Amino acid sequence: MEEIVRELNRLKVEIDSAKSDRSQLIGARGEHMKIIQDFGVDTVDKAKEVLVKLDKKKLSLVKEIEAGFKKLKEEYDW
Repeated sequence: MEEIVRELNRLKVEIDSAKSDRSQLIGARGEHMKIIQDFGVDTVDKAKEVLVKLDKKKLSLVKEIEAGFKKLKEEYDW
């Protein structure tokens, strides 16, 4: 009988832990949705599309900065 009680207590702890984890994940999802809404999107799929576009824009800007830096370096003999 004690073994059954111990097993039930162990399962209760595990269930309570899972409930807590679930609540935290739901809260995190809510926060993530608020963040993507700041970018004017309301679904994860649309957020992925925006992310791809932003990554491409970032890459373009990095290349532009690097080219500008290289040009300045050449002009001013760094």
